[in-house]
Amino acid sequence: FHFAISKRAGCALGKKMGILRLYSLQKGLIILGLIIVPFISIGELMALFTGDLGSQTSNLTGVFKFSKDLIFILLILIGMVDYLIHDQVNRKALLYLFLVMLLVIPAFVLSMGSDLLYLAAGIRWVIPAVLPIFIFNAVDPGLLQKVSRLVFWLLLLHLILQLFQLVFAGAWFGTSAFGMNLRNPGFFLIPNTGAFFTVTCLYFGLFVSDFTTRKKNFLILISALSVFLTLSGTGLVVFLLLVFFYVARLRMVKWLIVLLPFSMVFFFLFLEFLNTRDENYVEQSGGTRIEIFKESFLESHLFSTDFGLGTNAAVLLGKGVIIVT
Repeated sequence: FHFAISKRAGCALGKKMGILRLYSLQKGLIILGLIIVPFISIGELMALFTGDLGSQTSNLTGVFKFSKDLIFILLILIGMVDYLIHDQVNRKALLYLFLVMLLVIPAFVLSMGSDLLYLAAGIRWVIPAVLPIFIFNAVDPGLLQKVSRLVFWLLLLHLILQLFQLVFAGAWFGTSAFGMNLRNPGFFLIPNTGAFFTVTCLYFGLFVSDFTTRKKNFLILISALSVFLTLSGTGLVVFLLLVFFYVARLRMVKWLIVLLPFSMVFFFLFLEFLNTRDENYVEQSGGTRIEIFKESFLESHLFSTDFGLGTNAAVLLGKGVIIVT
């Protein structure tokens, strides 16, 4: 009897240790995924510095560009093993998976007559959407703080690279009145992708990390400079919204009426700032977005029949439009 109990306890302990090793492996892959971020577009960035960049849709990094996809797939496979060992699925994760599949599966089935490459591009786009379900159990406060610190240093490196691009990179996106590069994307070739990376790091630092108030204020300052260097209108709007939600308190609501006139002045100055990129920036960027939205809306169905065609991978394959804003 005692032997049976000891054997059962040993099996339970072994099972628990196996699960912990799976979580440890997932955490290591998540950290590795962040570490490789500066290298995902290394080929395109080298071409930007040397002046050899021929197109914004060229893949000059090679297969390494898809290293993050490999990490995503490994994380999902390990997460599946974890669920099999546990023999249970978190209800919230299951509901999220159901909603994602409800949107994806009908579109995928209705697009079966499309090019297989575009279907594959659509599946590649879905992978990050379902990834949270499979790393749900591995994410804990300790991992979040490790990620926060790593993201902070990545943002600093991103900004330093932008400053080098400002002075030394080729003038692919034009030059300012001072003869310096107008738009500086940092780790990424597309400036608005660089701005998206910055505001994502800022969100993590402000709302997830345990940083001190002083460090968070410093994070806001370097993020402002980083977004400014990308000259991304969308990035600036999102940056301002993040900072507003960070500093806003309920007691500040009464001040909104007072601040409204100043906000309007800032808005018009902001438009003038954007127009330094191009005389018709607002018309071209905003107008292009509205036209794409209107066309997509008028030609849309309940479920898409063009699964995968709206992804960056489809653009690299020669289908779609890049809007650099």
